[in-house]
Amino acid sequence: MYLPALAFISGVLTLPLFSTIPSFVLFLSAFILITLLWKFISQPLIRQIAKCLFFILLGCVFVLFRAEQLLQWQLPENLETKTITATGTIASLPKIEDDFAQFQFVLDSLNHEKQQAKIKLSWYHYKGTPALNIGDRWQFNVRLKRPHGLLNPGSFDYEKLLFSQGVRATGYVTNPTTATFLGTTTYGYQIDKIRQYLQQKMQAHLKEEKTAGLIIALVMGAQNGISQDQWQVMRATGTNHLMSISGMHIVFISGFIYALINFLWRRAKKLSLSVPAPQAAAMAGLITAVIYSALAGFSLPTQRALIMLFVFMGSVFLRRLLNPWNAFVLALLLVVLLDPFGTLSVSLWLSFMAVFAIIYGVSQRVKPAGLWWKYGQVQWVITLFLIPFSLILFQQTSIISLAANFIAIPAVGFLVLPLSLLGALFAVIFPWLAHWTLWLAAEVLSLIWLILGWFAQLPGAIFYQTMPSFWVFAAALIGVLWLIAPRGFPTRFVGLFFFTPLLFFKTQALEFGALNMHVLDVGQGLAVVIQTQHHTLIFDTGPPMGKHDDAATRVILPFLQAENIKKVDALVVSHGDSDHSGGAFSLLKKIPVTQIFTSSPERFIQYKTNVCQAGQSWEWDGVTFRMLYPPENMRNQGNNSSCILRVETKQRAILLTGDIEKSAEAYLVKHSPELLSSTILIAPHHGSLTSSTVEFVNAVNPTHVIFSTGYKNRFQFPNKLVVARYQQINAYLLDTADSGAIKVEMGSTHKVSITTERIKHKKIWHE
Repeated sequence: MYLPALAFISGVLTLPLFSTIPSFVLFLSAFILITLLWKFISQPLIRQIAKCLFFILLGCVFVLFRAEQLLQWQLPENLETKTITATGTIASLPKIEDDFAQFQFVLDSLNHEKQQAKIKLSWYHYKGTPALNIGDRWQFNVRLKRPHGLLNPGSFDYEKLLFSQGVRATGYVTNPTTATFLGTTTYGYQIDKIRQYLQQKMQAHLKEEKTAGLIIALVMGAQNGISQDQWQVMRATGTNHLMSISGMHIVFISGFIYALINFLWRRAKKLSLSVPAPQAAAMAGLITAVIYSALAGFSLPTQRALIMLFVFMGSVFLRRLLNPWNAFVLALLLVVLLDPFGTLSVSLWLSFMAVFAIIYGVSQRVKPAGLWWKYGQVQWVITLFLIPFSLILFQQTSIISLAANFIAIPAVGFLVLPLSLLGALFAVIFPWLAHWTLWLAAEVLSLIWLILGWFAQLPGAIFYQTMPSFWVFAAALIGVLWLIAPRGFPTRFVGLFFFTPLLFFKTQALEFGALNMHVLDVGQGLAVVIQTQHHTLIFDTGPPMGKHDDAATRVILPFLQAENIKKVDALVVSHGDSDHSGGAFSLLKKIPVTQIFTSSPERFIQYKTNVCQAGQSWEWDGVTFRMLYPPENMRNQGNNSSCILRVETKQRAILLTGDIEKSAEAYLVKHSPELLSSTILIAPHHGSLTSSTVEFVNAVNPTHVIFSTGYKNRFQFPNKLVVARYQQINAYLLDTADSGAIKVEMGSTHKVSITTERIKHKKIWHE
């Protein structure tokens, strides 16, 4: 069973390797060839290899076929960003926060033409009415876009998430007054309707509690009530898994019910004679696990846990001793069959890796005496085993997660979780009792949170390290497998030596006189990172992104972690507009910055700043940086006070222009024409018609022009006339909205290389 199942799973895992869906004729030809080898070659090794290849190919065809089915529907390009009529059904628990609502919507029709697809809608300035309930049918006026997200090294791939959820367009309700309620569906969504009802009841009882979002996440799996600060504490302490319905929580509850029923059943003679206590307890545990998984909407982690429980409890019914590896592989196979796109979920793989670690590192060992020793051993094995995976996925791992989890897991599992579930039950049948039960759960969790907050503030709580290559990851993985190997495995301490490549690896520095520039994809805004041999400069920090987020937390900081950049030598904030300065304070809080240059020092009164001024210059590692603008008498002029930075190697130059407009361009053409000529130009003001005059374009005469804009932005940047001006000088044009992050490599010689994230790392789900 192992080999065919693992081969099929491996085939499903090939999905991220494809940038397009290949012709199925190729697969058919490969199937025929492999089948002939399998059936007609007598040599056992070749037959076994052919058998594995057959099932790998089968898994590959299975997942690609499902992908092709999903990708068949696309929002017509001529309907993007236009106000259209959408009719359909709310298909997910609405996320409602302050004056904002968001939900998945299954279309019946679009512009009165029959369509079947799932989209994601936002409702801005939502005031709580009309009520948005799952299963309700509505007609909305909406504006939609095809799935599109920011693409940057180290950043979250939003398009992958939408693909894995089956979402084929995103948009927002344009005119809420025209929204028309069409009734409630009498079929489907019944479980989710119950979930929403319970969520609303619990919110009414918990509205004054700071940990309300965490309690609801434990019961419902709905995480939209968890604040960014709370997520930060959980990331720092490695306790993210505690605040969502995971396999561990399901095992806690079903295990408790199993033990309780087993204990009581054995004391009822008539019941014990009719049905053995272990079988009755197993059935009760399974029913409990199914109900609890339903509360989470049968999410991927709960599917995995539920399948494994069914397998293990099935062995109790059949009175057979089950090999845990068989259960592990069977559970993984069933999850992959049920939802092949679930393999794109990081949380799914982390949960499976945790189970793998337990089976490999704990179940094969001599059992330690005492419950706490057993519990501590499990925690130590999981924490150590997941270190390489955390580093390769997130470029960080929590140093204090073992201690934090040692306290938090039993407290949440044995106190907060049962109280929260009882509170949810009482909210339906005994509302007065629900209030006090949920209050007690929130108070206990608040105490736990104080402890976790203290852990999170410890110096060095998080270890940041880029996983430089597959070989370093493989060495670290061998090391942890060696360290957690069962007793009797020789010289387990040798596993520590396999971590040395990771601990002592140093990123190869650029050569003297060379530079790398990344124009990051931050939507409608600008953020540029320039690296020389030993220095890093950031020019602008992108826009705010929602009420509690910005381009620094979503894009710049993850990029710096991915590039293993520990400090910033200079930060230039060209001017005060939020699309250029929105992430500045988040950046300054999270990473050391040696010096700040800006034309808006009044925004940074708590920091020591240098006012941008024409004539400033410095040299780093053979690369010259010159501030060309503004002069001292042109401050406080908004866009036309933007800092302009020229970066020069021996043979090439880059010009970064902020949001300057015609008057600033005219000043530069008149006073600094000899310093404008550049190889790469970051287009002024994102390609607005108020900038890029013919005189300025001709003076710079770039070979490449980069626009930093948002996808289908409302300003329609870059303007068509501006694009035409650059085309007239035969410049090659790039736009972050289409290309994702853009990397420019300038060697110490004439060599210039430009790559884009969307082409370099193109996947099937990137449209």
